[in-house]
Amino acid sequence: MLETEGLLTQEQIEQFERDGFVVARQLLAPYEVAEIRDAFMAQNVDGPVPNLSETGRNGKGYDSSDPLSFYPRMMNPHAYHDLAVGPVTLRYMLDQRLYPFLKQFVEDEPVAVQSMFYFKPPKARGQELHQDNYYLRVKPGTCMAAWVAIDDVDAENGGMRVVPGSQNMDIACPEKADLRVSFSVVYV
Repeated sequence: MLETEGLLTQEQIEQFERDGFVVARQLLAPYEVAEIRDAFMAQNVDGPVPNLSETGRNGKGYDSSDPLSFYPRMMNPHAYHDLAVGPVTLRYMLDQRLYPFLKQFVEDEPVAVQSMFYFKPPKARGQELHQDNYYLRVKPGTCMAAWVAIDDVDAENGGMRVVPGSQNMDIACPEKADLRVSFSVVYV
C-alpha cells in the first residue's frame, strides 16, 4: 500500500491511468502564484539572464519583433541559488502538495531533477506537440512533469495541450516544427 493512498480520489487515479494527466486546480494559493510570477518578472526585467535564459535558439540572436527574444524560457532556475528565482523555484519544485500525485503515479519515491519557466507574452510562439521522453531518455513511466499555470490560460492565449493516452505511445521520430508558431524545432 502506498503512503499516498486516500489522498487522491479514485477518479483522479483512473483519469491518470487512462489519459496520462490529472488537473489539480488551485493547488497553489493566489499569493503563491503571484510570488512565482513576480520573482521571474523581476529576474527578467532587463531581458535574458546569462546562463539561465535559453537564448540564440535555432541560430537566431536577439530579434525585437520576437517577444521570446526578450522573454526566453529559463532552464533549471532551481539551480541558481544566487539569483532570486533560485530559492523560489526550488521551494515550489519540492512542495509537498505535489508529492502525493507524483508518489502515486510514479509508484516510487519521486526525485526532482529539472525545472523550467516559460514566459508567454502576447503574440509569442508556443511549443509544438512533443514527447518529453524524446529529450530526457528515461524509462517510460518513470518521468512525470508538474506544470503550473502562472497566468490564466485557455486555448486562445496558449494553454497546455495534452494528447490523452500518449503516455502509452512509443517514442516517435519527430518531424520539423513550423518555427513561425513554435519556438522548438521538433513536432511529434
